[in-house]
Amino acid sequence: MNLSFIAKKKLKYYGLIIIGGLVILAFTMSFIKYYEDTSSEYDEEVKKLIRSELIALQVQYSFKKQVQEWKNILLRGSDTTDYQKYHQQFIDEFERTQSYAQALIDQFDSTNKIAELASDFQKTHRSILADYQQALLVYEQTGFDANAADKEVKGIDREPEELLSEISIYVRSDITYRLKNIESEVFTFKITLALVFIALQGILCLGLIRLTKRLLSVNLHDKTTGLGNRELFVNSITDFHKNQHDFTVGILDIDEFKIINETCGNSGGDIYLKEIGNLVQNHLPKDAVICRISADVIGFIYLQSEAANNTLKQLKTAVSQYEFHYQDLTTSLTCCIAIYEVKEGDTVEHTSVLNGLYASLLEAKSLGRNRLVSYDEEDSFIVGRQKLMRMVSHVADSLNQKSIVLFRQAISPFDTASQSTYYEVLMRVKHNGEFHSPFPYLQAAEKFHLINKIDQYVLRETILYLNKHPEDKAHYSINLSGQTLSDESFPIYIRELFENSQFPLSHLGFEITETDIIRNFSIALNNINFLKSYGCKISLDDFGTGMSSFGYIAQLNIDTVKIDGTFIKNIANVDHNKAIVKSIVGLAQELSLSTVAEFVETEAEMKQLEALNIEYCQGYLIHKPELFYEPQG
Repeated sequence: MNLSFIAKKKLKYYGLIIIGGLVILAFTMSFIKYYEDTSSEYDEEVKKLIRSELIALQVQYSFKKQVQEWKNILLRGSDTTDYQKYHQQFIDEFERTQSYAQALIDQFDSTNKIAELASDFQKTHRSILADYQQALLVYEQTGFDANAADKEVKGIDREPEELLSEISIYVRSDITYRLKNIESEVFTFKITLALVFIALQGILCLGLIRLTKRLLSVNLHDKTTGLGNRELFVNSITDFHKNQHDFTVGILDIDEFKIINETCGNSGGDIYLKEIGNLVQNHLPKDAVICRISADVIGFIYLQSEAANNTLKQLKTAVSQYEFHYQDLTTSLTCCIAIYEVKEGDTVEHTSVLNGLYASLLEAKSLGRNRLVSYDEEDSFIVGRQKLMRMVSHVADSLNQKSIVLFRQAISPFDTASQSTYYEVLMRVKHNGEFHSPFPYLQAAEKFHLINKIDQYVLRETILYLNKHPEDKAHYSINLSGQTLSDESFPIYIRELFENSQFPLSHLGFEITETDIIRNFSIALNNINFLKSYGCKISLDDFGTGMSSFGYIAQLNIDTVKIDGTFIKNIANVDHNKAIVKSIVGLAQELSLSTVAEFVETEAEMKQLEALNIEYCQGYLIHKPELFYEPQG
């Protein structure tokens, strides 16, 4: 088997260590000034472009706010106080838009296309003010006829919007053009460095090869089983492919391996894995690459042949029939095997092979374990699992890069005199300047047990926001998943966060779902009581959709019942929805719980909910989710 990757890896490794000092010494004096000067110039140019983009975004956002305030005047301006309020806000946003446009013009020379477009926008935008003022006069004269007023200004925002779109395109184009120039200059600089590295590596080549050979057996083998390690396995896939062979890659995963560790301890588990490794070696061809690639997973690669493939069934049977004796215990376990066949000429990478193997392995386990599954790119179940697995890496990247941002949506009371509005904390994923739904991320996180990481992130960043903004006196409600609520170590994490908080902890609340609680009632109840000990409010979300009875909520130490939106939609016209909500409200009142109706979108729904004595409402009719905090990486 050709293991050329090993030599390359070790040469690179030792080259970086041994000749790194020489390269730094030789290069520092000649390149340091050039690097600092060019870096400073590049940084300033990039910062200027980024500032321009931010200002352009501010112009767009302020213009949209101005349009929204105009809608607020028409929708709510029939009252004199509200009319004056929204009229003033409209004028403020108009002036703010003009100010941002001027700031954008000041970023560039007068001959620059962006400056010209910004100037055109500023003039066009200023010219429409008279039309808006005329529309307001019509609005007053017609007895606050919104349609008549809106007809006066219909379509006048189109030209400013088109100019803003052109500005955005030119700003992004300018950034792309400059970054390409920077990349080209940096590439030339790197080529020069590479030539020096090559010369020095040639001198030390023989010594590095000898050092590499001494470390091959140490760095590329698993100490417990004596098999190869994950690094050897991954790079062997690449080497088999380079040699243009038809070959098979597979993984063998022990079903319920934790039973061995629980009954025999870690030392017994190590002995079992070593013996299973021997079984694999005895059944596969002698030239096969066999490696331990994770705790209880053994990977293997061999040249394709009908005889070799037939031995896999024998191997699976041998593992299931193998009796492991340790001290006075005897046990046997089954395994799942997944294989991925690569044909000569196929264009594949080791990442796609591994992704396909693990997706196939999950499929095998879902079928009941003790299975042999071959990867099939047309298998919809396997393809779906692959997508979820890829999404897992996006979840991890989003958490590390802090691209998950916090939105909030108001939960407003009917009785504003005695009760206050509070907010539910929502999340969005920011990518390329746009906000995306978190649903696919949450779906993958739930499937692969990462949702608690997201819960901890949202909680931590919300607390950080409240610490940074003591002027914000609002109360916030944070969603907790079933995995988090069922985690016995959750109170430890909470205690560490709360000890460093600088705001009243009673300003925090938590939303949980009844289905999650049912699966782990004892742990969940302990965690609920722990949160309540800090003065936090607990809301039972999506009530009415789970399998629990109404009497079940009496056992939970909660403060609020949040009625699922499926019962709120068309409640004014659907009698059984009305009956269900009425019964929930009656139960909540008996238990001294407050009630929230979510997904409220029409005035008819609002009136019906008020008549049913619902205390709080949440939905697009009351307040659309808004960004309130972007964590900093």
